[in-house]
Amino acid sequence: RPVVRFEAGPAPDPCEIDLSWLELLPPRRLKPLCDQKGLSVGWGNSEALAKRLRASGGLSGEQLKGLCDAPEVGVQSYGSKAEIAQRIGAKLAAAAAATTTEEE
Repeated sequence: RPVVRFEAGPAPDPCEIDLSWLELLPPRRLKPLCDQKGLSVGWGNSEALAKRLRASGGLSGEQLKGLCDAPEVGVQSYGSKAEIAQRIGAKLAAAAAATTTEEE
């Protein structure tokens, strides 16, 4: 019978979890997440901070759960990282769409 070896492979691909919604958060929500990961904050706007977070491997489960409690988000924090990220993304996208509609 073949021997199965378990080797430490590469970290899970952060692309599996959709974090395309990070830019929709204000910089004050993204800066602490960058600080936790030791990333440069500088004068970054939401887009720049979101790009750094995604490039560094995305967010941890704890960071995602922390975002659930933010006033801009306000979603349930149960489930897998992917499920939480999906809920946050849907909520922020809906809020952004509503804001765009109101401005027209």
